[in-house]
Amino acid sequence: TTTTWTGDTVPAASTADLDLWTCTVTPSDGEDQGGSAQASAGVGCDTDADGDGYYSEDCGGEDCDDSDAETYPGATEICDGLDNDCDGALPSEETDADGDGFMDCEGCDPMGGANLQACIDAAEDGAVLDIGPGPISANVEITGKTLTLIGDSDGNLTTWTCDDIYNRAIVVGSGADVTIQGFIFEYCDGSTNSAYESGIIRIESPDALHIDYCIFRYNKAYRGSIVSTDSGGSPGTSGQITVENSIIHDNQADDGGVMYISGATNIDLDNLLIYDNSAVDYCSALWLRDQVASRQTFTKSVVYNNSAGRNDALESYSGYGPTVNSSIVTSNTPGNKDSSWGSSYSMIGGSPSFTDPSNGDFSLRSGSSAINAGDPSLPNDPDGTRTDQGCRLEDLPPE
Repeated sequence: TTTTWTGDTVPAASTADLDLWTCTVTPSDGEDQGGSAQASAGVGCDTDADGDGYYSEDCGGEDCDDSDAETYPGATEICDGLDNDCDGALPSEETDADGDGFMDCEGCDPMGGANLQACIDAAEDGAVLDIGPGPISANVEITGKTLTLIGDSDGNLTTWTCDDIYNRAIVVGSGADVTIQGFIFEYCDGSTNSAYESGIIRIESPDALHIDYCIFRYNKAYRGSIVSTDSGGSPGTSGQITVENSIIHDNQADDGGVMYISGATNIDLDNLLIYDNSAVDYCSALWLRDQVASRQTFTKSVVYNNSAGRNDALESYSGYGPTVNSSIVTSNTPGNKDSSWGSSYSMIGGSPSFTDPSNGDFSLRSGSSAINAGDPSLPNDPDGTRTDQGCRLEDLPPE
């Protein structure tokens, strides 16, 4: 059949690829005029690039994504965050209503800790998981990816207890680079006589571990109640362990009341309030083994009233500890630090005149010799004066 078009014509030279032209046809028998009809056509279009039987919208069709054969008018919605049926809207289950980085249809919601291991396994490299307000009880393992776990993103800390017979909340394994922020880890009461029951956060040869703005309290383990490499492995000399802006108190281990890190690595410890922890036998707070002094920092912290059966609160074995900078290390029994830990602009022993340490108030009383006595190369305190020895209390989480 041949159809003759009359009326306006457009020279080919004036058209361009993907121009869309609409023709309006009004039939007439010379006396009466009928209703009009329209048809659209594109210029230079591959009208069905994905072969799904629907033309691209650019070519006058209804296919809203002509590069995806699973997207066309009336298609079945799948859990991919795309408008598969081209109706201009996503189904509610393909949205992230709680902002945790997962669509509801993915069946993975870390809010409250439910299915947290499944969320971790499904998360893409570099993902940030907002766990939510809690409380939660979980034991998870992270390997082979960069991942951030955040407590309640509204600014409150999420309480986490251990769902594991070995007193572990998190295992940071091979190839992992993990940040943990905004949690209270408490009442993880593991045995104190088994090497497999070491560390709320157990290190097994990861790339890096970063702990920030957390509280650890009332926990018990064998060696290193908070962070431990026992029966695991350090990140090695190319890796990193950072713990900062955190409060650690009333924890217990057989050895290394707070941390046990064996195997040379890079360690940065900053703005830590460590008090009233204990070890049944060896080292009440930080026990570092086989470390190199130049790979470590220990800055703006308080280590107070920790006790052990023997040795110091800050202890090294077969290696050297870092230089204790702008910190207060005092009232620990039987001792404060061993000779392998250096000291710069710090108070080792003596009386810093804390306001009320028995009730957790480690602010300095007026006239304390620790005021304005920290390292002058560090940033000034909020009042503009030289930094004090001890913690930046304003950067610690509230209890």
